[in-house]
Amino acid sequence: MDIRDARLSDFPAIEALVRGGWRPDHATGSDLYCATETVQDKLDALREEFEGIGSRFLVAYEGPKAVGVVLSRENLGRAWIETLVVAPGPGARGVAAELLSAVAPADADAFFEVNRRNEALLGLLGELGFAECGETVTLRRSARGEPAA
Repeated sequence: MDIRDARLSDFPAIEALVRGGWRPDHATGSDLYCATETVQDKLDALREEFEGIGSRFLVAYEGPKAVGVVLSRENLGRAWIETLVVAPGPGARGVAAELLSAVAPADADAFFEVNRRNEALLGLLGELGFAECGETVTLRRSARGEPAA
């Protein structure tokens, strides 16, 4: 597997990966706040990261196929992992673990907001030494009177 900085030329492969792995039921409070509630919203936000300052945007390839992408930011020596998407399949956990290690080595402080419904990722993060911190609950009120999702 080859992990490297994402390039704009990678975006079609990243888009296919995100569309194939999109799970709206795994949205986080940050996704809701940043209005990345649909797959197109997420893709638009990721496209902007090619020009982002302070972000680390990596893509993993197995041969010609993109199998994972991770986006993180660093502040004061701490990594905030914003997005992790891996292709489904038997090697998904390994791809996820390698991408996470690339942006947040075991000796680095790292944070990752994860929806409780994403049990597979929560299990992997626990194996990698992540633990719950804080008791934040995300609440939403729609200005348009729509039911909060």
